Amino acid sequence: MFKKIGKKYTIALAIGLAVVGIFSQKGVAQADADSDIARINAEYQSLDRTSYDASNAFTIAPHNTSAPFSVGQLNPAYINKGIAYWNFFRDMYGMPRVYTTSEYNELAQFASACLTATGEANLWHGFDPSIYPKPDFISQADWKKGSAAAQNSNLAQIAYTNDVGGTVETLFGEKNNGIGNNTGHRAAMLYWDLKGVGIGNTYAGSQYGSNTGVVSFYLGDRLNSTYTEEFDNTTYPNKGVFPIQYAVDVPWSIYSGTDKNAFRHYPSITVKNNTTGQTGKGINLNSDDSHYGFQESLSFRPSGVDLRSGDEYTVTVHNMAVKGNIQDYSYSFKLFTLGDDTSSHQYDVLDKNSHGSDDNQGGTTNPNDDFQFANGKVTVNSQSAEVFDDYHTGKGTVVKSADYGSQWVYSATALDANGTKWYLIGDGAWISSDVVTTGQLTDNGNNNNNNGSANNDSSEQAASGISTVISPNGAQLYDTIGQRLDRRLDYLSAWRFSGIKNIGGTNYYAVGENAWLKETDILNAGYSFPITAKTQISYGQPVGLWSQPTWNSAWVKSVTYGTAWQINRFTVDSQGNLWFDLGSGAWMPAVYGTPWQWS
Repeated sequence: MFKKIGKKYTIALAIGLAVVGIFSQKGVAQADADSDIARINAEYQSLDRTSYDASNAFTIAPHNTSAPFSVGQLNPAYINKGIAYWNFFRDMYGMPRVYTTSEYNELAQFASACLTATGEANLWHGFDPSIYPKPDFISQADWKKGSAAAQNSNLAQIAYTNDVGGTVETLFGEKNNGIGNNTGHRAAMLYWDLKGVGIGNTYAGSQYGSNTGVVSFYLGDRLNSTYTEEFDNTTYPNKGVFPIQYAVDVPWSIYSGTDKNAFRHYPSITVKNNTTGQTGKGINLNSDDSHYGFQESLSFRPSGVDLRSGDEYTVTVHNMAVKGNIQDYSYSFKLFTLGDDTSSHQYDVLDKNSHGSDDNQGGTTNPNDDFQFANGKVTVNSQSAEVFDDYHTGKGTVVKSADYGSQWVYSATALDANGTKWYLIGDGAWISSDVVTTGQLTDNGNNNNNNGSANNDSSEQAASGISTVISPNGAQLYDTIGQRLDRRLDYLSAWRFSGIKNIGGTNYYAVGENAWLKETDILNAGYSFPITAKTQISYGQPVGLWSQPTWNSAWVKSVTYGTAWQINRFTVDSQGNLWFDLGSGAWMPAVYGTPWQWS
């Protein structure tokens, strides 16, 4: 799992014209809530319940594992069911409905068929030939068509469900996302101006068996008009009423349609149960600015507050930019039980969320489990060590196995109900003290003038810190032997690293399982180096310059939009923010300028 550090920036006095205030949505009126709940339940009951698998999902079965290659054609009823589920969620928000076309369905089918043809069914938006060489039995034209379609699609492996309705629900809730709290699938489904879409699926050929494969949701017509205020600040759960079944054990989110820097001012979140008065917080905060037409998103998980059907809640995002003003933004919703589910829907979220290592997190799972943040490493001493998604009962869901002798950096410890100690070795990944021995975490920094040194050793060494991407084009990810992966990380994004190794004389930093950043693309927190470069102010309001590369220093002056400046030095602060030294004791947050260029 990647451990991204939220893009956190203070109110920036320098933008000294910013107005500090609060915007609040009024509570949910009971009569309106009852009417909306009845409407949503009626639409839910009308959804197609037909179960689809490889035996009935196609009118023309695909042939995509050997020659002659054919993508096949899905049963129109299967596609219509997927569109109906998609529109069910959009209708809940009052958003325009999406429609499908034969062209978009064909493109989605090409994306799914080409991915499944590799025999691995891994999900890549675009096909990197160094990772997935084109199978000989697929023409270059078909391969290019599938690659282009995959780049413009929501993709999902469906080993966890063989039906399109369940897949749509999973993407909407982000229940099986491999990147923690990233909610890009949901954002794509909820983009207000989305129009034409397509659905594709090919069951055969996946490593998971003949009845599973890759499902593609092609995003056709979108970004076609100017954003309107009607759907600005789209929230999950939705303002108004929201089914409790989709609110539990998933990341919540808010998407800004107009403010590119909406969540870059050290946001924090309060979650209040208005019915009981119980107040909690949002944890695992993760901001991103690459979400299918939204300017910026903030994802989080509720902590310290019970989620109960029939109760009303208010979420307050502190230090949010709304149309250029830094303020507290609040919205309310009421949870209800969807459909005829008669089970008791009362959830203590503290008992539902695992804890990561982000500074924005807090609280414990219960008063007696001794949860605490910690740094260290453990070595597996058992031939069969399993890693679980939870530690409370001493037995959760197995997420992976850990090899004998492998070493893992942990970021937190806790005790289960039996008093056994557990170590957090990844996002939602816990390993028991029964199968590991502990060791001391060492920091390998300070050995050169940039990011630290792995001592020219190709073996991984334990290290911890924050790496910020300073390459204007983003940073390529590499695997454990230095081979390129099919993903890049955004310019100025900051990531926690847990290890360092030297490959061919270059240091690489571990920011996820089998995911490494090259030192030439990043700068670690606490380090700086001289450079001769230039930038231009890109923020629409006056931007402040500071006496030191920290928000706590004195404000020097403000500079205006469009002015160009010489950069003399880069520095990354303890939170992962990149600063530009403009000379004469004036520092500028890099986020307010265009990506730097060589002078």
